Amino acid sequence: MPALSRRTERTLIRVVHIVVGSLLATFVYLPMEYDAAHDLLRSTLMFVGVPVVAGSGLWLWKGAAIRRALARSASGSAAS
Repeated sequence: MPALSRRTERTLIRVVHIVVGSLLATFVYLPMEYDAAHDLLRSTLMFVGVPVVAGSGLWLWKGAAIRRALARSASGSAAS
């Protein structure tokens, strides 16, 4: 599989961030109804949705700096 271009990667991460964030916002503002489906949705969003939104937001914000730091550490360990 060929590597994604930076623009395509950023667009894909942005779409995932917006879709999952929209699901979280919808869940927060839904009227409270306690049933099995609601509990499954709550658990899924809590353990999958929140980390995905946080991670994608951090990557969109600081992705270039993280990429530079990883490249610097990889080149430093290869030179040793």
